[in-house]
Amino acid sequence: MSIISLVVWIVILGVVCWLVNAYAPMGPGWKKLVTVILIVCACLITLHAFGLLGDLNATVPKLR
Repeated sequence: MSIISLVVWIVILGVVCWLVNAYAPMGPGWKKLVTVILIVCACLITLHAFGLLGDLNATVPKLR
């Protein structure tokens, strides 16, 4: 994954987080949960981009 695609992914996650916090009619607990999930996704994408996470597809078993 190139640095440009990493920046694009993080910008997309940031915009989604901002949209949820600004416009979604949810309770504050749900907004915090969505924010935490998006931050975890951003961390996983960053770790995968730098090669610290490994190949995610190799750990998922194949179903027939």
